[in-house]
Amino acid sequence: MIAGGFRRYGFEAEAAQVAKGMFDTAERFVAYRLPELFAGLPRAPGSFPVQYLGANVPQAWAASAIFRLVAILCGMHASSNASGSTLYVNPALPDWLPELTIDNLRAGTGSLSLRFHGTQVEILSNTSGFDVAHGPAPRPAAPAFSPPRRHRRRR
Repeated sequence: MIAGGFRRYGFEAEAAQVAKGMFDTAERFVAYRLPELFAGLPRAPGSFPVQYLGANVPQAWAASAIFRLVAILCGMHASSNASGSTLYVNPALPDWLPELTIDNLRAGTGSLSLRFHGTQVEILSNTSGFDVAHGPAPRPAAPAFSPPRRHRRRR
């Protein structure tokens, strides 16, 4: 969630730093399985994350965090309305992840295969029915503020 907030407000480097920390952490656990809870010390030679005793492994929400981080780095956001469906992609891949290919991304009635490189995206295949738009997803308009109405009690 923190990486998503960083990315939404234009802090790509900070979002990438959170993602790098999680990817590095996954490398230290058996089969890259993130536990529900772990601890670590400041980064120094020889330091590494440690799983808390009793932490569940794998934990669904912890495992899914990696997929969410990939979506954040690729700037992926799907939208559907009466006029159709669009997958917005706005990649900002960091130097430590110069290229990424996603195959068989299930969406709509089919799937997509996309190759990301830096800030660019290449559509390798698309049978999903979604249009792919290169750029940030439009933000919904802020609702107009109306103060709460006060009602008087009748006696």
